[in-house]
Amino acid sequence: MNNLKRNIIILLSIIIFLIGQYFIFYKNNYLYSFIFTFISLLIFILIFYIDNLNFKQKMLFYINKIKNFVISIKLQKERKIAKKEEGPQIDVLKSGSFNFEIKIHKNIFLILLIILLFISQFLLFKQQILKFFILLLIMIYIFIYYIKLKVEHLKISLNFKKNYKLIIFVLGLFGLVAGWILLIKSNVRLQEIGTFITVLGVILCFLGLPENPDKRENNNLELKEEILLEDHKIFNTYLFKIIMFVLMSVFIILGNKFIVTNDKNLIAIYFYFIAIVFLFFGLPLINYRQKSLNEDNFIIKIIKILLILFAFNLALKGQNYFTKNNINEAVKLFFIATFIIAFIQPIYKNNTKQYEKVPVYIEVVFLLFVIILAVYFRLYEIDKRPFGLENDEMGGFLNNYLAVISGKFTPNVGNHGIGFNITSFYHFLFGHIDRVIVRLVGITIGIFSVPIFYFFIRRAINVPAAMFTTIIFAVLRWNVHYGRSAHFMHLTVLGAIAGLYFMIVALQRRDKLSYFFSGLSFGITWHGALTGWLVVVPLLTYFIFKSINEKFYLRRNYIGLFAFFLGFWIFTSIVIHNYFISTRIYFARIQEVSVFSKDPNAPRNVGKGIVDNTQRVLLMFNHQGDSRQRNSGGFPYEPTIDFTSAIFFAIGFIYCMYYSRHYLFYIMVMLFFSQAAGSIFSIEAPSAMRAIGTMTPMMFFIGVAFNVLFQSFKNLFGEKFTIRIIYPLLLILLLYKPVKDNYKQIFDRWINGLDELSTAAGMYSAELGLNYRIILFTETFYPGHPPYAFYRRDYYKVNNSSCPVDILSAISLIKDENFAILHIYDLWEMLSYWQRKFPESTVDDVDHHYFNKSVTAGGGLGRFFYGQKISNQEIQKIRGLKGTYYYSDGSIEVIQNDDAVFNDVKRNKIPYKVIWEGKFLLPQYGEVSFNKTGNANIKLYINNKKIEWGDFYSIPKGLNKIKIIAERKNFNENFSISYLRKEINKNNILANEKLTKLNYFIPEFMPEGLRGYFYSGTAWEESSLAWQEIDSYIYFPGVYLGSYYTLKWVGQINIKEDNYYRIYTQNNNYARVVIDDKWYIESGAIGNEKKAMEFLSGMKAQSSNGYFLTKGKHKIEIYGIKSHTIKLYWQKGQAGMPELMPPEILIPDLTIYD
Repeated sequence: MNNLKRNIIILLSIIIFLIGQYFIFYKNNYLYSFIFTFISLLIFILIFYIDNLNFKQKMLFYINKIKNFVISIKLQKERKIAKKEEGPQIDVLKSGSFNFEIKIHKNIFLILLIILLFISQFLLFKQQILKFFILLLIMIYIFIYYIKLKVEHLKISLNFKKNYKLIIFVLGLFGLVAGWILLIKSNVRLQEIGTFITVLGVILCFLGLPENPDKRENNNLELKEEILLEDHKIFNTYLFKIIMFVLMSVFIILGNKFIVTNDKNLIAIYFYFIAIVFLFFGLPLINYRQKSLNEDNFIIKIIKILLILFAFNLALKGQNYFTKNNINEAVKLFFIATFIIAFIQPIYKNNTKQYEKVPVYIEVVFLLFVIILAVYFRLYEIDKRPFGLENDEMGGFLNNYLAVISGKFTPNVGNHGIGFNITSFYHFLFGHIDRVIVRLVGITIGIFSVPIFYFFIRRAINVPAAMFTTIIFAVLRWNVHYGRSAHFMHLTVLGAIAGLYFMIVALQRRDKLSYFFSGLSFGITWHGALTGWLVVVPLLTYFIFKSINEKFYLRRNYIGLFAFFLGFWIFTSIVIHNYFISTRIYFARIQEVSVFSKDPNAPRNVGKGIVDNTQRVLLMFNHQGDSRQRNSGGFPYEPTIDFTSAIFFAIGFIYCMYYSRHYLFYIMVMLFFSQAAGSIFSIEAPSAMRAIGTMTPMMFFIGVAFNVLFQSFKNLFGEKFTIRIIYPLLLILLLYKPVKDNYKQIFDRWINGLDELSTAAGMYSAELGLNYRIILFTETFYPGHPPYAFYRRDYYKVNNSSCPVDILSAISLIKDENFAILHIYDLWEMLSYWQRKFPESTVDDVDHHYFNKSVTAGGGLGRFFYGQKISNQEIQKIRGLKGTYYYSDGSIEVIQNDDAVFNDVKRNKIPYKVIWEGKFLLPQYGEVSFNKTGNANIKLYINNKKIEWGDFYSIPKGLNKIKIIAERKNFNENFSISYLRKEINKNNILANEKLTKLNYFIPEFMPEGLRGYFYSGTAWEESSLAWQEIDSYIYFPGVYLGSYYTLKWVGQINIKEDNYYRIYTQNNNYARVVIDDKWYIESGAIGNEKKAMEFLSGMKAQSSNGYFLTKGKHKIEIYGIKSHTIKLYWQKGQAGMPELMPPEILIPDLTIYD
């Protein structure tokens, strides 16, 4: 190379370098800076590397290198056999076949490693620890693979033996690309076309794809008990194990130091993870043996089985300790028991998997039996139990489904998964939707999963273990619970079971079809719980281990892995595409319930929260389960699985952890933790719903533990005697209790909760019909709560509140309908009050017997609520004003339930004067301005204050006194009154309504109550006043007052007789009741509220346990600090019993403020 060319290239490299510096200094774009800087350095190095060849030769040399490095396409014209230099012999290529060969030089891995190193340092500099950690793991794998790669090039080839197969394959690739482009469009119709093209592309790709090079023939289908990294001697030396345990201890100590910090606690999680990795490489403590010792010694066999039985007895004691809440002792016994079993029944290396011989007809009979059992457990009394429709099963999915079929909106493809389509099929089949139809999706998935589970365990372990675990799986309360609901969360379970079955088949056969069906099945998991997205993580890490451990594994199985991806893409593409449209489709809820969220329930120390959640999730099967029965079908905090199953699970789990380098144990342990992540990283741990994916590995662990017991008997008594005699006895002895326990848990008890309550309310509301407006008098749920909304979706006719004014607001909307108040348990003490207000109303005692006559009265789930039914006729009796008409002839006419309008019927009475009196309902608090239209002479009084038209007044929410004085001198005179309501101290108008008869109530209706003032500040300061209302009684269970800091009620109490009285509140936090500014009774603590203390200490009233009150009216004030739950009580006489304060003796302060 001459100097001119050299200098030009140097100048070019300098320019590229300066461009890179420009990006980092002026654009803050580190990625582009790195790329340009790297290219400049590479050019600069090449200049000095090529010295002996001229420039043209060098360029041609490296162009050829690059061509060979990237891809080489060869068209074979004759038969040819590749040389067997390394790896498998390439198949014979027929004339006209296509051979695509990809050659990657091993140094490219080193270059990639260097690039990733720079990126990882950048991520570390930016404190993106998680991304750095993931990149570090990738770098470790690439480095190990680079070291293991002994050849100069990594060669991958696709051999199309028929021309048409190449065409089909290429068309399939185009279909995949075109389908994806359409899938990420926002137009749903295009997404549907994209789905069809994607599926077609997958099928074409698969059909054109050559067979996997490592496919095995039928006479070579042995499945080895593979031990990961067993061929590397270093991993099996005891010195290495000691080093691993030392490093594990070091990182645990480091993690313990960081976990207590406030700002660096997450670093501890990474240290703990590294410690677990070291533990993985250090286990088992005793190396895998080639074969069993003294396997023919009868005495040794007897000792072994006695030790095995002793270990199971220790585990039984451990589970009993769990029931007594002695966790540490329970865990200790389980570990001791499992270590005994691991020593007696270890995993042997290089063993060919042996399957017990069971007659086919027995398996067929068993499958028929277990399917019938599964059907019975999922269909028996399906219309009656579970009584409640669940919030999750009736939630967003069903709401959206009903919205879709009603044409309100069209969701993106895959937004609701396969379950949506199954429900749609049953809806079409039966022509309607009810509680049974919507649950058919769960029933279908649950029943189908049972036989598939049997074949999975049959292939993964053996037939005896498959029979044992399948019976448990068929009746397990946790599984049956989802199989009797409208959930499709356990598609994660179904997909994982089928995927694992086909994956084991693929590891045996190594054919593309098995890989394809495995990927197809695992794709189904993405349509259940979101943790299903992590199901592929164990498989990916296993393939990584295989590629490191087994020479030429990737070269021999890349087609199988590609076939796996093709099958996987069919179901996952319709899910993944939504992420590219909007991340909130899937991750909005995750961000709300994650330990990383800003939710008040999220742990302040996130790292410690993750550790605590991990412990809770691991113990949810044996000790304390989910707090919500809707997630597991059990009582709150009841263990997720039954007593017997829990014993086998714990033994199998620890056993598989101990031997986690066994390939299948590794996959199942990794699968367990990947599926537990949904609960571990949740603020609601343990969550049986978010951890539903752990059901598959959990049942596998139960099968492993049972197989240990079975193999012990088989080793002693022989296969034939064990299968025919011992095994049936084991099934009877070990399955009787779990089947019985699960049956009782599902069918012999009723579990109550909020979902049952809202379901009952919905069923009752539907029974009343659309002619009833309804208010749910409660703070526990609302009309949009999915189990309620399933039955009554006319939200405009249903409301909920704990405020009596809101009941009146609902009544004010009624024209010709009836009205019902559903008195729920948190407020049903006020039933008698509302009965007095509506004496003609009827009350239904709505209990479980009301809906299910086979349940005795008062039995089952007990009382749900009282249903108070008020007729339209009774409502009309309280509506309107009292009108007193003064006619010119001196006569007076009084009309009840009158409307404040000039009636044309009285035109022959003109001129006359009329005074209307009664109550005016203001549905919300605010500054109110009254306006008059018309030419009549009108005067308006609110709470005895004359109102100036157009002026604003601060008027409380609720019933306020109203008086209208009007004169009609001629027929042409008329008027109407309207009001404007705006926010306090703001100009935005919230309401502009005309006063009609619907707003008026007769004078005698609800004259009682106290005036409430609710503040956002800490000391009842006028400037922080946020709300006012007239409360007929002081009885608030919690939520309604939750947004206010300080509270005050003022008014009078009308004492009927002289006596000793004690007036006080039951409340949370702090409250004080002051009588006549003389005495007060307080409850709770003020805390550090200095302003509040100063305010209260300035009162002249003295603390007292009671006081003597004379007959008549007395001033009453109630002060509260964060008293969101508050109920007013009184005790009449020193020996009297405490009672709720009768609302009828309370008189509100109705002062109007300008």
